[in-house]
Amino acid sequence: MEKEEKKRLSKIGRKHAAFLLGSITLWGTSDLWASSTGWIFAESITLINAIVAGTITATIFHEWGHFLGAR
Repeated sequence: MEKEEKKRLSKIGRKHAAFLLGSITLWGTSDLWASSTGWIFAESITLINAIVAGTITATIFHEWGHFLGAR
């Protein structure tokens, strides 16, 4: 693998890791908010955040699976 390609791949990997950590953090924070308040609005936001975090996680792992399989 060329040095330029490794740099590009590292940059993409860091970006995807940031998306994963950010989405899971938002979901966890909203879950804590919903648990501590018991509000239906907070529960709704938590559900939406869980769906988004799950979609982001599944998509990133799925696409990296394609990439690694092709490599």
